[in-house]
Amino acid sequence: MLKLNTTTVRAGSLALVCAACWSANAQADSSATASADRADEPARLQEIIVTATKRKESLQNVAASIVAETGAQLEHRGATQLEDIIANTPGLTNPSTGPANQTNLVIRGVTTGASAGLTQSTVSILYDDIPIDPAASEGTTDLRVVDIARVEVLRGPQGTLFGAGSLSGAVRYVTNQPNLNDFQASIAATAAATETGGPSQNGTLMMNAPIVQGALGLRAVGYYFDDGGWIADQITGQRDINDTQTGGGRVMLAFRPSDRFRGDLTVMYQDSKDYAEGDSLYAQPGGYGDKEVSDGINEPLYEAKNAITSLSLQYDYDWASLDSITSYQDRRNGWYGQDYFYVPLVTGIVSGFQNPVQGADQNVNLIDEENFTQEFRLTSRDNGPLKWIAGTFFLNSAAHATQQNYSDLVAPYIGGSDIVNLQIPGTQREVAGFGHLTYTLADHWDLGVGVRVSRETLDDNVTTGGFLPVGSVSPSAFIAKRYHEADTPTTPNFSLDYRANADLTLYGEIARGFRVGGINTTSGTGGRPTPQTYGPDSLWNYELGAKGRALDGRVAYSTDIYYMNWTNIQVSLQNTLGNYTGNAGNAALYGFEGQVDSRLLPWLQAGASLSLSHNRITQGVDNLSTAIGVINVEPGDRLPDSPESQASLYAETDFDAFSRPAYLRLSGDYTGVEYTGFAETGTKFGDFTTANLRAGMTFDRVELTAFLDNAFNTAGRRGALDPAQAGPVFINHQDVFYIRPRTVGLTARVEF
Repeated sequence: MLKLNTTTVRAGSLALVCAACWSANAQADSSATASADRADEPARLQEIIVTATKRKESLQNVAASIVAETGAQLEHRGATQLEDIIANTPGLTNPSTGPANQTNLVIRGVTTGASAGLTQSTVSILYDDIPIDPAASEGTTDLRVVDIARVEVLRGPQGTLFGAGSLSGAVRYVTNQPNLNDFQASIAATAAATETGGPSQNGTLMMNAPIVQGALGLRAVGYYFDDGGWIADQITGQRDINDTQTGGGRVMLAFRPSDRFRGDLTVMYQDSKDYAEGDSLYAQPGGYGDKEVSDGINEPLYEAKNAITSLSLQYDYDWASLDSITSYQDRRNGWYGQDYFYVPLVTGIVSGFQNPVQGADQNVNLIDEENFTQEFRLTSRDNGPLKWIAGTFFLNSAAHATQQNYSDLVAPYIGGSDIVNLQIPGTQREVAGFGHLTYTLADHWDLGVGVRVSRETLDDNVTTGGFLPVGSVSPSAFIAKRYHEADTPTTPNFSLDYRANADLTLYGEIARGFRVGGINTTSGTGGRPTPQTYGPDSLWNYELGAKGRALDGRVAYSTDIYYMNWTNIQVSLQNTLGNYTGNAGNAALYGFEGQVDSRLLPWLQAGASLSLSHNRITQGVDNLSTAIGVINVEPGDRLPDSPESQASLYAETDFDAFSRPAYLRLSGDYTGVEYTGFAETGTKFGDFTTANLRAGMTFDRVELTAFLDNAFNTAGRRGALDPAQAGPVFINHQDVFYIRPRTVGLTARVEF
């Protein structure tokens, strides 16, 4: 039964409309489009300017596979978090088996497991020019999409400009900058209900104020999301256990003392709490719903805190622009404690294993990071055939990971000591120089070449204690080791573009991506053999593409084919103590991507996108320890956790209702079949379609938007887990992670 409450749904699934996206530019674009429509002028698609190459260019002219959406477009489809970006970007997936802040972004199938582990991501996340999670870490920070000018998804390795964390691509959030001339403000609230789930609500607030007209301005954004859960526990009787609460904000101060100099200071903070992993039993016993677990566990609190400060300075010379971008990020991810329920053996037999007894674990799993980055770059003016960019980059990441597990159920049998006690302080550093130049021949050919040379070093000190890894009941028993890893990767880029005319660009590109190696915390502590460290992996991408416009700008399209050779692959594996990472062979990945958008009629915009991919192991490896046992990976085996097809489509119509501007939008997306294991083994998931409906109307300064997400209540399985053990301990069942069920809601936004 559908619970109707005045609440808002989880931002990602609900497709909430964020107030801050209502920027001056979006209003101007909207007003201009409306005026043109009413004058019966030819309808044209809005041109999108991107900075994916660290210089401003039209999206249709950038010779690369890029998907970009403006803030107005994000607003119209209700995108407010990473999961919403993923849903509209074929080739981008999230097979993660955890909450939103453990998102494991994957582009073009470059993955070997659902868990990112303590590894560097294959996809770089940037907030303006600030690298988010630049070092090896567990999961991706899910910063909310609030007051965003646009989002850019760059498919393919981006190592030349963005470094080691962009093995398969990058995602860039570009925020709305302060308006130095006009006061602006908006407030929005959303209420929604999820079928078989709990209520949710959110609110956003934006204020922009000039301080010194044309020279100094402030922009502030605040938001809060209370996203109701929809998973129940069979044993405890608890319902809606996977709720999430997220609060945060951003303050930006812009300084423009002259036409040549600009400075931007940004301070942002977000605190996100997930109250359960969000998993369900893959196969439900009779009498239960299809979104329930039977762990008998009051799930631990998972909390992710991020505080980021950045300073961006730019000075324009007559011949080039000099930029300095400094950032400091304090990131704290933690899992804190849990209660569990178990049935004692003797009383369980008498009661038919009913009436479970509550116990308690004192679990602390923390990752504290302090990331400092500094980038200097010099960018030439676009006033000649030669365009170039040169820069340096420095990263210093100091992290301390802690895992401490104590259980009152087993403590009496192990002398009261911890089950596991790991302490891992360490640092990761990167020093890099990069450059790229493009030369235009005969006004039609662009020849590009770039390279980045980095020095990557990792130093970790691992102290391992506790009964399970050490095999001793003595609290003073531990194993101490130091690990050092150093690499000097080179990531070049070569491109050749042919601009046939103003409406057609053909391009070819060869690029390399790189990811750093790391350590395994379970090395040397018993169980199956585990390597102390794992090495870096790299990827070469070969790509041909075309971008263009047709019918006087009313149709825009882009398409590409690619082939990638991935070597020394980092693989998520498992021994008797838990997960670890190893290097396992090589793989070949190739595919097709296409996207088309149209505005053939002044009142109708429609589009579709498609991604088809094929990935196979080319060099195998024997005796890999996985959750389903020791396996051999053979040439021809398909990689896990990667769909071979994705598609999306939408249609939006603008019209007048009761003399008021209104719109109606229909959209849908499809995700293909995925498997948790190599060679299409393990647990099957994916293979689902969702449909969404949105309708809005504007009343002067007030806009109302109604939405219906997952309209057909598809039980889409976005991720899955195989049953697994760690020693004698049964870790998990065969579990699945569902998308949010059908959700209905209403957003009200007021502009001042």
